[in-house]
This record gives sequence, structure tokens and C-alpha cells, in this order.
Amino acid sequence: MSTEETRRRREEEEKNSSRCLSADINFGDFCKLYEGEIGPITGMIGDRLKELSDEYPVRWFEEAVKIAGANGKRKLAYVEGVLKNYRADGFEVEETEEPNGQDAIARLRAAHPDAFTRGD
Repeated sequence: MSTEETRRRREEEEKNSSRCLSADINFGDFCKLYEGEIGPITGMIGDRLKELSDEYPVRWFEEAVKIAGANGKRKLAYVEGVLKNYRADGFEVEETEEPNGQDAIARLRAAHPDAFTRGD
């Protein structure tokens, strides 16, 4: 990788990071959750996260990201599928004594089998 390519890549990463420093608290939370469980934020993903932060509560997004990570489906499309199921069927995640949320995931898997299909 050339020096110019490295510089451009750094500039793009800084630009994407600055998107998450917006005054919109929900958007910042969405970015932190996404980066912590799914991966780095590109321009298109940042734009979509902004849209999702306007549509869904942070708590829903947090649970959806946990479910995606627990199932090895580290893709925004999978997270969006879980969120759509929450909107259609209701968000009813009970607090669990399991620190990793496995009980909650098992209940969600039973209630929303479409969100846990292979191929996502």
C-alpha cells in the first residue's frame, strides 16, 4: 500500500469517526455498539446507522447487535432484520441473570425464528 493510499484511508476513517461524534446522542450510541460488536464503520454504514438511530430506540439496537454477535452474524443487514421483527412483533426482552444474555437470546430465537435463519 502506497503512502498516498494510507493517507487517504486514514482520512476516510477520521471522517467516519467524526460522524459518530455528532450531537445526536442516539447516533453516537449506535456507532459505539456497532463498532464494539460488528466492526468498523464505513461511510455507507455510518449513513445507515444514522437512519436507524432515528427509527429505533437504543435499547432495541443494543439487543439486536448482541443477538447478531452471539449468532456470528456480524452484518448490519442481520441487525436490521432483528429490529424489523421487534417492530412487527414487539420488543419483549426480559432481564436475564446470564451475563452474556443467552437466556434472552433463546427466548428471542423461539419467538422470532426468521431472525435466526442461516444465510444472513
